[in-house]
Amino acid sequence: MLHSECEAVEHWRLPPGGVLASTPQHGVEEAVLVLNGELRLTTESAERVLRAGQLALLPHGAQARLTAEGAQTRLLVLRTLTASVTGRLPSRIPELV
Repeated sequence: MLHSECEAVEHWRLPPGGVLASTPQHGVEEAVLVLNGELRLTTESAERVLRAGQLALLPHGAQARLTAEGAQTRLLVLRTLTASVTGRLPSRIPELV
């Protein structure tokens, strides 16, 4: 996992039937990239299966459940604060080493 004050990148390995739930109460937007295997994405309004190479975008406040289908599923999750939050933060200036 990589983490900063505004973003986090997580690598997940879910066993068959393993579940990952979105965290809408944390005020983040999420992008989920399936690296291998299949992932069932269930939201309040729809359900679909994502396969390797497919990406799902979960907006702030989305309730979603991600369930590994079949063999082990690997995915990357990028979480970032919403623009309404990051727009109020001071500009970030990278430090050069």
